[in-house]
Amino acid sequence: MPFRAIDLACACVISVSLLAFPVGAAVTMSSAADQYFVEGGPTADIATITISDDATTPEITAANDVRVRIPTGFDMQWDSTDSAAALGGTAAPKVSTAVAYEDSTRTLVLDVTADFAAGDQLTVSGLSFTNFGSASVSDSLEVEVNNDGVVTATDDKSVTIWAAVSTRSSAIDVSNDGLEVWVVNPDHASVAVIATQGPSANTLLAEIPVGESPWCVDIHPTNGEVWVTSLLNDHVYIIDAVSRTVVDSIAAGYETFGVAFDATGTSAIVTASGSDEIFAIDVASRSVIQTIPAFRRPRGIVWSADGTRAWVTHLLTPESEFFSQLTTVFPATWTTAPILLSQVFESTFGGYLSTIQNATLSRNGQTLWIPNNLINTALTGELVGNPLTPLNIFHAVIRPVTVASSTDRVLDTY
Repeated sequence: MPFRAIDLACACVISVSLLAFPVGAAVTMSSAADQYFVEGGPTADIATITISDDATTPEITAANDVRVRIPTGFDMQWDSTDSAAALGGTAAPKVSTAVAYEDSTRTLVLDVTADFAAGDQLTVSGLSFTNFGSASVSDSLEVEVNNDGVVTATDDKSVTIWAAVSTRSSAIDVSNDGLEVWVVNPDHASVAVIATQGPSANTLLAEIPVGESPWCVDIHPTNGEVWVTSLLNDHVYIIDAVSRTVVDSIAAGYETFGVAFDATGTSAIVTASGSDEIFAIDVASRSVIQTIPAFRRPRGIVWSADGTRAWVTHLLTPESEFFSQLTTVFPATWTTAPILLSQVFESTFGGYLSTIQNATLSRNGQTLWIPNNLINTALTGELVGNPLTPLNIFHAVIRPVTVASSTDRVLDTY
C-alpha cells in the first residue's frame, strides 16, 4: 500500500510502497480456545495449537526448532510426563512427535527435522498443563522459532488461572466468563440460559430440557459442562454448555436435589433428599465413588475453597428432637460428622430451624450462613400436632456457624 512523503529539499512528492519494507515476522500461533484453570487443579489437556509459518518467506528451520513458552509469571508448567505430541497439518512430517522441555518445564521444544515451506502449518495436541499454582491473570502462550530467546509470536487465545474459591449448590449459576446466567425451571423441566451483557443482555438464549423438577445447577470451573439435578427423575443431567445439549446423566438416589463441584472441579457432591444419601462423584469418569448414609432430608452443599471439607444442610427437623443438623463431609475419607443446630430459647422469639435449603460460606471462609424458617415454639408452646400459621413461624431467619470450631452460634440468629 503506497503513501506519500514530501522531500523538503526539492519540494517534490515521493510515493513509497510499504511492500518494500519488512514488517516483521509473520509466523502466527492460535490455540483452539481460551483455557481456564483453577489453582491447585488437576492436570489439563491443552487446546490444540496451530503454528503457521510466513506465507512468503518461511522462518521455521531444522536448525532452530520451535519452542512454545508459558509466559513469565504465569504459574503453571507443561506436564513433562507427556513424551510425545499428536501432530497434524502440512508440516507434520517435518517435526518429530517426541517432545522435550526446557526452563524447568515451562518451555515445550518441538524438534523440527526439515525446514518448513512457505505457509506450512503445524497442529499440536495430546499434551497437558499441570502444577497450577497461584491465581494468574489472563495471558497468552508464546512461540519462538529462532532459538534466540526472542518471542516470535503470541497466541491469539488466552490462558487464565482462577483462584480456588468456596463453591455451593444453587438454583442459579453464572458462567465462568460472566456472560451467561443459568437458571433451573422446576415447573418446566428445563434450564434457561440468559445473556448478561452485550446486545442480547437480559434475553433468553436457550431453554434446555432436562429431567422433571430440576432444583440445582452448577457450572464446572474448566471443562465446559453444566450439571443439573432432577428431583423427580433422580438423576444428575450433564449439559455441554456450547452445544446446549444433554450429553450424559448419572443416577443419584431418590429425589436428587443438590449438586456442587469442588473448587478444582475434580469431585462433585450430590444430595438425594428422599433416600437420605450423599453421593461423591468423580467428575472425570462421571461415576459414583462413594454413597454416604445421611441425616434426614439432605439438601444444600457448600465446599471449602481448599476442598478439605464440605457441608450439607438438611431440610427438616424431626418434631421429637427440636435440633436441626448440618453435616460436615471430609472428602479425603468420605466420612461425615454432625454439627447440631440448637433451638433458640427466648420468651418471644424462640424455636428451631426448619426448611433449610442451600447455604453459603463467607469470603474469608470463617463462617457458614444458613438461611431457614424458624418454627417459633415460644408463642405456641408444644408444636407437635399444631398447624403452622403466620403466628408460629418466622421467615427469613439466618443462622451462623463458626467453621474453625464447628460451633453453632445460636445466640447470633438473625
